[in-house]
Amino acid sequence: MATQARSPASSRGPSRRALLVSLTIAGALLAGYGGYRWWQHRQHTVTSDNAYVRADVTAVAPRVAGYVRAVAVDDNQRVRAGDVLFRIDDADYQARVGQAEADVQARRAALATLERQHRLQQAQIRQAQATLRIRQSATHRAALDHRRHASLLEVHASSRQTYELARAEAEQAAAAEQGALAQLDAERRRLDVIAAQVDEARAAEAAAMARLELARIDLGNTVVRAPVDGVVGNRQIRVGRYVQPGTQALALVPVETSWVVANLKETELHRIRVGSPVRIELDGYPGVPIDGTVVSVSPGSGAQFALLPPDNATGNFTKIVQHVPVKIMPTRGGPLHGKLVPGLSAVVSIDTRPGAAASATPAARQVARQLPRGLAQGPTQGLTQGLTQGLTQAR
Repeated sequence: MATQARSPASSRGPSRRALLVSLTIAGALLAGYGGYRWWQHRQHTVTSDNAYVRADVTAVAPRVAGYVRAVAVDDNQRVRAGDVLFRIDDADYQARVGQAEADVQARRAALATLERQHRLQQAQIRQAQATLRIRQSATHRAALDHRRHASLLEVHASSRQTYELARAEAEQAAAAEQGALAQLDAERRRLDVIAAQVDEARAAEAAAMARLELARIDLGNTVVRAPVDGVVGNRQIRVGRYVQPGTQALALVPVETSWVVANLKETELHRIRVGSPVRIELDGYPGVPIDGTVVSVSPGSGAQFALLPPDNATGNFTKIVQHVPVKIMPTRGGPLHGKLVPGLSAVVSIDTRPGAAASATPAARQVARQLPRGLAQGPTQGLTQGLTQGLTQAR
């Protein structure tokens, strides 16, 4: 009976040892597989948590000065291009438009007067030309009479008194012709002066019309509209506040066209290709990865575009790994479309396998999903999850 009682206990010992050996072997295999996958992931993936969401933030500022009469938007409100954002009191600008319109009317009236004077002067010239022709005819007739009386005087057929009278009339006719010619020249010069005045009046009218157009533009600028689609942010405008041209009133953030900028190490730059698929995970939306594509690489490191670029030619030199911004465009229509606000932190995993960049455009989403999620979160977390799952299955 004692022998039979010890047999179950002795039989349970080898089974426990076999289970522990099996679990150890399974754990080692899982650890080796996880390490291999982690190594493979590191070989074909560039991961960085130095990534942030960026967008073309549009600063909206008024073009004219004045007091804000009405604000048509609220904080964080979505607007479309062309929607009214706020209005500036336009009473002064309407008065300026009226003043400019009156100036245009006055300039047009002055121009019309000068044009009538121009036409009248042309008639005066025609009259002077007719007078000149009359004087020329009289001069010709007086000259003939003078020659005829001179011939008669030679043959004693006319008296000297008659001859002297004919000569005086010829001289008077010639003088009258010269006077008519001078009058015609004066009328022509007066026409040139009036023509110059007409040109000046036309230029003044054009300047007045330009001022009127500027006044109308200023009046139209009292209504500030959204230049692009976006979400209202940093709203500083309030009713009754006095604004100056160029002073930022609010910002429009086009959240639907935002992108991610990853600052990668210069030692990883040779592995990056335009078109490479990217897996993006935002700190603000954990567990919701989105796909993206590398669209461009910055032409310089971040330090080169700083306000004071470093100068390693002076002082002690300490080599520091530089970071180069890489622009990543998320796939449109994803689960976070329209929620990528500028400034959010992100973790990016770029697939650098050969041929991945070539097929990124038609299949970027499928390639990005092939990245192991546990490994993308980190090798330690991935191995821990793998071992836990293996032990659970062995039990």
